[in-house]
Amino acid sequence: MTDTDNVIEKGNWFTTSIWVRMAGATFLCIILVAILARVSAFSHISELGSTRLAFAVYIVISLGLAGIPILIAHVQTTAKEREKAKLEGLIGQPASNTMYFKKALSALASIRPARINNSDYTIPIMTFGIVLFFGWCFVMAGVFFNFSVRNVILGGMSVDMSVEDLVAYQSGTYVCMSAAFFSCYIYVIARLLERINNNDIYPITFYYYTMRFISVLIIAAVLRHTLKVTDSELLDSSKTLVVLGFAVGYAPDLFFTYVVGKAFELLKLAGSSRTPDQSTVPTEMPLVMIEGLSKAKIDRLNELSIDSAQVLGCQNPFSIWPRLPFDLGLVVDWIAQAILYSLVKEAKLKSLREKLVTDIFDFHERLANKDTRAEICAAIGLDVAAADGLVEQLINDQSFQGLLEVRTALTPSTAVRPGLEAELPAVPLPPAS
Repeated sequence: MTDTDNVIEKGNWFTTSIWVRMAGATFLCIILVAILARVSAFSHISELGSTRLAFAVYIVISLGLAGIPILIAHVQTTAKEREKAKLEGLIGQPASNTMYFKKALSALASIRPARINNSDYTIPIMTFGIVLFFGWCFVMAGVFFNFSVRNVILGGMSVDMSVEDLVAYQSGTYVCMSAAFFSCYIYVIARLLERINNNDIYPITFYYYTMRFISVLIIAAVLRHTLKVTDSELLDSSKTLVVLGFAVGYAPDLFFTYVVGKAFELLKLAGSSRTPDQSTVPTEMPLVMIEGLSKAKIDRLNELSIDSAQVLGCQNPFSIWPRLPFDLGLVVDWIAQAILYSLVKEAKLKSLREKLVTDIFDFHERLANKDTRAEICAAIGLDVAAADGLVEQLINDQSFQGLLEVRTALTPSTAVRPGLEAELPAVPLPPAS
């Protein structure tokens, strides 16, 4: 437990409890909604009688949906403790003396979980939650909105329209914005889960996603107005607006580029960049090339943001092993295969496997041996004279050296060698019952 955790544990419960802070933020949100409900766009709610109950239900649902990402972030504390316990189980073994182990333990100790009662995260999380709450209020309470009132964001003030056309146009903009917000919510939940699982969440993360929610609503509205001017037939159906909004929420950057491009067209401005030749583009190096990695295991690695063999080959096994339900030796083997694949690519990897060279350790040993290097060089199309240089290249590679140290530490000190079984001490049999 860190010093900060001790301060939180010993501090005043009223000022450090997550539930007290969330209750305070909830009360503030309800007061603000009550005030906003009196403005012109929502003032007719008081005349709707029993419908006010539905409005209250929507507010409660909005609070719940806004609280889900905040509660998800608190899972990081539990995940950190589990990873720490798994690593500490190796202390006292040779593997705990390796550089990779010390780096993994140090990196884990430096993680400060994203908790609302952590002073670094209090303001970012509360800001994120409040913005998320009002975003859901905007989506959930749309049935109470008076679309006959001209609104700048909804586009009602841009042109002269009849009341019927005004209601249709503004409600269409609202549908597009709501779909964008819903899509963005799904995206943010998925990304938060991924970041927490990778210990990649910081105070700025919540500000980033806060601005993403706000930007998505604005981009969806501007794009709807832009397409209405340039491609009016595209937006005749509300279904089209839903699809458009959903796409904006998932990838707002693409549509922001489209809107800016339309602006450049109107201003007669243009820019261009040369696309690289396809033959010079690096291969993607998919994980499916690693032996033993099934679809389920690849999906598990993808959850840790490991989406290619190049990324896997640069991993510290002690950093990813605590978050995987696999044996440490298996993880080391996958990383060793990935390093070899990154070095020789697909076709040459197939040739090496035919020579019983399955990972970077086999490759290094066979290449360093003067009796076998000619065969290995022929398999990868390398001049034998360059073999020493390649061996030296591997020796100076930090990923290879770090993994070699781990593999050496994991090798049993009394390994059984072929033909020496007789030298092993006899194991006495248990007495017969």
